[in-house]
Amino acid sequence: MKAAAITLALLALLAVSATVLGQDEGDSVYTDPQGRFTVPVPVGWTNISDETGAHFVSAEPAADLYILAVTGTEAASGIAAALEQLFPGWDSEPLQSVQAPLSNGTWTQNIYIVGSDLVVALGQAVDESVIVMVARGAQAALQAVNPVTLATLGGIVLLQAKTELPPYIDPAAFNEIEVAVGAEGWPLPGVLTMPVGAGPFPAAVLVHGSGPGDRDLSVGPNKAFRDLAQGLASQGIAVLRYDKRTLTHGERVVADPDFTVYDEYVDDALAGIAYLRGLESVDPTQVYVIGVSQGATVAPRIAILDPDIGGLVIMAGLARPFEASLTEQLNYQMALAKEYGEELTPQAQATLDALREIAANLAAVRAGADSAEVFGDAGQAAYWTSVVEYDPLADLAEVDVPVLILQGGRDYQATMEDFALFQQALAGRSSVTLKDYPALNHLFMATGPEGTLALPSEYVTVPAFVDAQVIADIAAWITRQAG
Repeated sequence: MKAAAITLALLALLAVSATVLGQDEGDSVYTDPQGRFTVPVPVGWTNISDETGAHFVSAEPAADLYILAVTGTEAASGIAAALEQLFPGWDSEPLQSVQAPLSNGTWTQNIYIVGSDLVVALGQAVDESVIVMVARGAQAALQAVNPVTLATLGGIVLLQAKTELPPYIDPAAFNEIEVAVGAEGWPLPGVLTMPVGAGPFPAAVLVHGSGPGDRDLSVGPNKAFRDLAQGLASQGIAVLRYDKRTLTHGERVVADPDFTVYDEYVDDALAGIAYLRGLESVDPTQVYVIGVSQGATVAPRIAILDPDIGGLVIMAGLARPFEASLTEQLNYQMALAKEYGEELTPQAQATLDALREIAANLAAVRAGADSAEVFGDAGQAAYWTSVVEYDPLADLAEVDVPVLILQGGRDYQATMEDFALFQQALAGRSSVTLKDYPALNHLFMATGPEGTLALPSEYVTVPAFVDAQVIADIAAWITRQAG
């Protein structure tokens, strides 16, 4: 129960908005033959897909739903190509063409009348492909199944990550070595990305955010830790990344009644620092900690326990209480569901209810309630008590190493409100550098329009890389400290 509740709350920080899909484990998923996307089969629909693409049929009301990918870089031409492929001889002009801001990005939406049928086609360009969804049926039928079709569109997961490397990664500049790290008794597989040359090099250990993340911090087609490691190593900085303890040792975590947020992040990061210091090619006085999300939030405790590190990089860290952030995120996702006309499945509603209960319980504990009584489970009490008791701003006040704090302007998880609190708390400290990036999301990737909060599904539907300026800024900052 403890691990389920912890994972439930923490994974919400990178969850896709709940929709009417909510597929059970036994429900089928269509995979594009060319490996460009997957999409769940809507509940109650029949899957008659073929090599052309996904094709789902609703008997009552009668409607067809198609999803396919065509070659191209423009949504409008991609829609035209898809319609010709689905309906040879297609010659209808759209009655209406608009830009539709849906729950996983802005789509071009065309509406056609063909005989007695209404045809709604939506397209979005991704790399060298256009993903197209087409719904066809009588107008009344499409109105009736509209929540399902929108949810199906929201359930598309792109598998075709960008094949080219970002310009800041030079594969000839580093080697990657499989390693084993982790605190004593908790071995974790990982990768050391070491610059070519004799060194000694400055080095960094990457600390995960919430949830059971892998060494690359894989989210859909995106791999933020891989980008950071290879980008920094291309500029002469060794980087260690590893699979998180909750991924590698999930069963042991569940069985540990004393498991805390420090066990989740701090102990393995300290072991990683010690590992790097033991390498001849690493300068032991210049080992840095780069934390992302919850790992960034807890990173100041690492600096307190190991004051000899070179410095801290805090990327999208929380300065507010965890329950305040969780509540805000839940409200945001509910508002999105309402805006886009998405209905919650019973499973999705149960998840949201459980998350709200956790937030309320955390607030009660912070107000003085007994954690064991509130959570009714010793394991949950130990973990959540550590979350409530941890204050990143208080720890930062005691930290005596250089600190770099980075924030994405489109981040709805750690927000500009957190960034402002860091600015206020650390004002006047010359060893602290703060920088925000208006166009970037929680993973420091550009996946949507500046001036808007990121949509949750962008993280898994829009292939992207960590922004080049972020890599450059971190590398330059570490180089200055090490110089």
